[in-house]
Amino acid sequence: MDFLFEEISKNSIAYLVIESWGPPVLTIVVGGLFASILFPRWQAQYNRGKALGEHKIKLYEEIAEHFSLYIAAWRRLISIARLEKRRKLSEREMNRKEQFVLQRNDYRDTLISEFARAKLYFSAKSRIEIEDFMKWDEANGTKTVDELPTISEWQDWEERVVQCLRKELRIR
Repeated sequence: MDFLFEEISKNSIAYLVIESWGPPVLTIVVGGLFASILFPRWQAQYNRGKALGEHKIKLYEEIAEHFSLYIAAWRRLISIARLEKRRKLSEREMNRKEQFVLQRNDYRDTLISEFARAKLYFSAKSRIEIEDFMKWDEANGTKTVDELPTISEWQDWEERVVQCLRKELRIR
């Protein structure tokens, strides 16, 4: 083992090999470390972040779409309920009213499901906004047509929730 610490003559073959092959070998070893270990880790981390961002955008779009459909279902249901207060509905109108109730419930269930997923991916601020809307919406579920908030109040909530998610995604 002492031979490792002996001085190497400039005319020896070992000196020439180390001098001419040493830097390229060191470069290959360091480059190999980077290429085979560090770069794949950075790439995987980047890919996970990108996939998460894409997933959040898709979820944001679904929430925006179903929120709009939920409000439209409420609008139809309120309209036919007000008509029912003025006069007796025909059998066809009663069927439409039942259909509107089912649609509203379906859109609400879909929206609640999407909100549950959003609470896993979005910030605490977004979660609070979602939870506040859900409490507000739950309180309105048992009100009579005269006690219900206006459609513009639902639209205000839609804007608040969607805007909060949009800001987090940095979408203009």
